[in-house]
Amino acid sequence: MDEAQNSSNGSDFIDGGLNVTDDRLPPLKHDLGVTVVIVLGYVLVFVMCVAGNVLVCAIIAKNRNLHTVTNFFIFNLALADLLVALICMPVTLVYTIIYSKLVLLRA
Repeated sequence: MDEAQNSSNGSDFIDGGLNVTDDRLPPLKHDLGVTVVIVLGYVLVFVMCVAGNVLVCAIIAKNRNLHTVTNFFIFNLALADLLVALICMPVTLVYTIIYSKLVLLRA
C-alpha cells in the first residue's frame, strides 16, 4: 500500500509516525487519565521548584548578613535549578506525553 492510499483511507499513522497532514492533535503516549496525572505532577514540581528557588535567591540577595561564600554557592545552585525548571521541564513534559516521531509525507 503506498502513501497516497494510506492517507486517503483516513489512517493517522504512516510507518509508526503521525501523518502531519492530519489536522487533529498529536496522539498521546498514554491514556487520558495517566496523562492528566503526569501533567499535574509536573505542574506541582514546577511550581514548587520555581517558588522555592526564587525565595532562596531573594532571601540571599536581600540580606547582607547572608553574603558569604557558602551562601553565594547556594544562590548559584538555586539559580541553576530555577533555569532547569524554566527551560527543561516544559520540553520534557511535552516529550513525555506526546509521540515524538513525526513522519513527513513526500509530495
